[in-house]
Amino acid sequence: MSCCEKFLVPFSVERPTRVADGAGGYLTEPTWDVIIPVVWCSFMEKSGGEHYAQETLQVRAACEMITWFRQDILETDRMVGQGGEKYNIRRVSDLDQSKATIKITTELGVWD
Repeated sequence: MSCCEKFLVPFSVERPTRVADGAGGYLTEPTWDVIIPVVWCSFMEKSGGEHYAQETLQVRAACEMITWFRQDILETDRMVGQGGEKYNIRRVSDLDQSKATIKITTELGVWD
């Protein structure tokens, strides 16, 4: 199996944008704009857990995505799955220092 055959899961990449509030400031919550419509990745859930907070069950999972090397994915971005799942990016690193692939470490269920 070649390397690219492992990249079977499509994600989009969104970047936060500050929106002016019309009074010289910015809205508290940023809007999220799609900057990369499709990135094909391998996907692996590494750990997870759940706990009660504010009378609701909060689910949290740490995940890793691997894709071809690119420099336009930032730690302030988020990955969005085809089902709408939002993964906050925690780290982007060159997987083997060869600029062939990158590892994107993310968290699901954590809102910044």
